[in-house]
Amino acid sequence: MRSAKPWFPAQRDMYVTNEITPAEYMDLRKIVGWGVFPLEEAEEGLKHSFKWCIREDGSGRPIGLARLVWDHGYVMYL
Repeated sequence: MRSAKPWFPAQRDMYVTNEITPAEYMDLRKIVGWGVFPLEEAEEGLKHSFKWCIREDGSGRPIGLARLVWDHGYVMYL
């Protein structure tokens, strides 16, 4: 019988923070193939959203990000 591969290829120690720099955010966008834009625009967007940044323990390198943006009313996007 063949054993199933783990969904996460390598075990890593991680932690979550609510801080990410605009440069780190742009690096993550590049990695996943999303468009990039000026750091000033990224900074404004990050200021006005809740964020959860998953970082690798030891290096502190960001490896994932979730953002919650909303219209300050009733519409929210995760």
